[in-house]
Amino acid sequence: MSDELIVYGWHANVPSGGELRLLAKLAGWSVAMVRDDESFEPVELSESPMVIGWAENGRRSDRIQQAIDRRDVAALSGLTEDLVAVDLAVERPYAASAQELEEYQMAGLEPELLEKIENANLRAVCEVRSGAFDQAVEFSWAVASAFGVLTDGVLEDVEEGWVMDCTEEDEP
Repeated sequence: MSDELIVYGWHANVPSGGELRLLAKLAGWSVAMVRDDESFEPVELSESPMVIGWAENGRRSDRIQQAIDRRDVAALSGLTEDLVAVDLAVERPYAASAQELEEYQMAGLEPELLEKIENANLRAVCEVRSGAFDQAVEFSWAVASAFGVLTDGVLEDVEEGWVMDCTEEDEP
């Protein structure tokens, strides 16, 4: 699994932080969208935030949420072992270049997925920033997948070189 994921979305509007929080919670994560790890100023997804995550039912979950709400950098520095973070760079409006589309076509991307990328209105690049690597990658997948679902998008694992449709349900 990659530490860089790209979502190509169809929706013209960037989802709200509340929508992302709800889907992340279903995956077992609490999240906060902040400008940076110095101010912890809350921002919306459209502002390309740093997304901080911690286990929804973790032993220090309440302390983490309180420290983030207070923007208490000192308290958060003592909780870093429980935190993971990704950078979510949102580009809107977005239009795939002819070169990008040609590269996907040459790589053998399915026509339906290529069409979705070609018609995408926004792109979000989700990159692991900090935390235990395995946990951070898992969190990155939770954030990117939620973003993909909320934008009726497709998700690309850059390292693995494959693309999946976030609107398709898994078979039971």
